[in-house]
Formats: sequence, C-alpha cells, structure tokens
Amino acid sequence: MNRFTVFSFLLVLFSLMMTIEMTAQKEFTNGSISYKVITIDGPDYLKPMMKGGRARLHIRDHMVNLELNMMKGMVKSQRITNHKTDTSYMLNQMMGDKTAVLLDTPDFSTPYEISYNKKATKEILGYSCHQAIIKLEDTTVKLYVTDKISALNQFKHSYGDLKGFPLEYVMDQNGVTLTFQASAISHEVPDPSKFVIPTDFELMTLAEFEAAMRGKAGM
Repeated sequence: MNRFTVFSFLLVLFSLMMTIEMTAQKEFTNGSISYKVITIDGPDYLKPMMKGGRARLHIRDHMVNLELNMMKGMVKSQRITNHKTDTSYMLNQMMGDKTAVLLDTPDFSTPYEISYNKKATKEILGYSCHQAIIKLEDTTVKLYVTDKISALNQFKHSYGDLKGFPLEYVMDQNGVTLTFQASAISHEVPDPSKFVIPTDFELMTLAEFEAAMRGKAGM
C-alpha cells in the first residue's frame, strides 16, 4: 500500500468515526452493538481495504469506545469518548505506529434537514426499521432507524430532530460509500480497560496527526 493510499484511507476513517459514535441511557446504559460493512462503493483501490470491515460500540455509563477493524486487522482504530468531560481520543494502529489523537470538539451548528420514508422498511436483528435521511451542505447520511430502542445516539446528539435509533447507516464521504448494519447486540457490561488509553500510544493533537500523515504521504 503506498503512502497516498494510506492517507486517503485515514481521511475516510476519520470522517466515519466522527459521525457514528453513540451514547446511551435507560435500558441500554451498558452494553455493546456490533456493526459490519455490508456494501462498498467507491474507487477500486479502496474496496479491498473496506471489505470485511467491522465496527463495535462499547458503552459503560458515561464512557464510549467505538472500535473499527479494517483490512483484516491490518488497520485498527478506536474512538474513546468521555461524556462527562466531553473529550474524545482516536487511537490508531497502522504500519507499526500507535497514536492517540485528541479530537477537536465538533461543531453541531451546521444547518441540516431530516426526512423519513415510513414505506422504506427492513427488519434488522428482529427490529422493524424505516428509512431516515439527513442532508447537509456537502454530505448525505442515510439510516434505517427503529422506534423500539430509546437509547440516545451520536446522530441525535448532532441532529436533535432525529427520531429513532440507527441499526443501519450509509455514509457518503470523499467518494466512498459504506453501508454499516448492526449484526449483534449485547447487554454485557464492557470491561473498564476498553476505555483506557494504553501507555504505549503517542499522544498528539489532530493538527499534529494530520501534518504527520501528510508528511508520510509526501504531500
């Protein structure tokens, strides 16, 4: 894999992780939700990287860890969020490097529109879901949501008018379209170690990380 390909892949990964992290309350205070990539559309050089991709969301009280596993384990990333302090770190493991990147606080003031299609339905893990579409200036997010799960989620945190919990979402970003669908739900409380940054990870800011990646890509 050349350096430009790695950099392009990480840009897509960052875009996805900034969007799909969730929080929870009520009956889903603690547990895990597993997602898998079921469809891929985009440049041919990116498809092998995304094939077999998986995400797993771990929730323990105010702590959330979203894990992504791509390229059959060659690229691993996590986003650990502390919702008491409103801080998030993205942990990356790739090509021998281990970094923990402090993410900027997201700006949720961007205008958006949400529409629903109750006729576009599907069943996911026994839950009846219908389509919801979030439109922003340069991005469209398509979801299948269920009204039977009352837990809050990051989509609702970003887009307060969203009704329903997403068990499938389609992300269009940087010329790549990925469809993630929930494959398993567990109410087992995650181990506390899931929410701790390992000591062998190098801490850096998002600006420092982006500069380092551009340097490696020769940009």
